[in-house]
Amino acid sequence: MQQQWMQGVYYLLAGVIVAAVIVWMQQNAVTTQKRIILQEMRLRYFIITGKPFNPIEHKLKTDQIIALRFASDGELIPLLEITLMEDLTPSQIKKKIKHWKGDYLQV
Repeated sequence: MQQQWMQGVYYLLAGVIVAAVIVWMQQNAVTTQKRIILQEMRLRYFIITGKPFNPIEHKLKTDQIIALRFASDGELIPLLEITLMEDLTPSQIKKKIKHWKGDYLQV
C-alpha cells in the first residue's frame, strides 16, 4: 500500500515539474519577444526620424510600445505623440490604428 502511495507522489511530482518547465519555457519566449519588439521599435523610430528612441521609450509602458508596433510607419509618430500626451492604454492605441501592420510570427 505504501509503495502505491509513493509511486503516486512520484507521478504527481513529475507532473508538477513538467508543468513548471513548460511555463518557464513559455515565459522565456515571451520575455525574448518583448526584447525583440523593443529593438524593432528603436530601429523603426530611428529610421523614420533619425533620432534615438531611448528618451521616449522611458516615458512609455512596455504594453504601449507593443501596441504601437502595429501602427504603419506613417501613423507611428503621430500616434506616439498622442500616446505620450494622453497616456493611452494599449487597447485605445490599437483602436486608433487605421493601417494595421500585423505580426504573424508571435510566439
